[in-house]
Amino acid sequence: MLHILFEASGIFPALFLLALPLGYLGVRWSFLAYLGSLSRRKTSFLLIWSSTLLGALIGASFPPAFTIVFLTGLALMDLLVVETDLLARLMGSLNYGSITSVTTLPLETSFVGIGDFLAYSMLVAMSLQVIGVYGAVQTIALILVGALVTFQIARHRSRAAGLLIPVGLGLIPVVLAL
Repeated sequence: MLHILFEASGIFPALFLLALPLGYLGVRWSFLAYLGSLSRRKTSFLLIWSSTLLGALIGASFPPAFTIVFLTGLALMDLLVVETDLLARLMGSLNYGSITSVTTLPLETSFVGIGDFLAYSMLVAMSLQVIGVYGAVQTIALILVGALVTFQIARHRSRAAGLLIPVGLGLIPVVLAL
């Protein structure tokens, strides 16, 4: 994905020189997180970056049609699970609390799931492939607008599905480009 970005923008790929130290840091932090000796802040940072990089890899690897259908289905499933409180009912409130503490990241008064970052980065990577750098910037802007709207909804309702609006808005440039 970085290769595509560097080709499109004409920038020398100097970031590839940082791959070894960043890779070492990622492996070291992963090991420390596994042992439980990494701070909560660093663990959250590691989870965000890992899921974002994995989403970018997935978004760049699959054809756009698959990614669009997958993200649409994921957004609808997110809406269904959040609105019906399905996981809390299936797992019980005690188990649900322990699972959400691991799979979500606290942002002020709301929690953002790690899967949300994965889905957003899949969408941006696909947009970069299909439209180019300017399309990816448009997609990022629309995802951020959708995330702000979702945060406002969550503020009034105490919970909201984090994928439906951002992914729906972020898909607009990609669908129009196809």
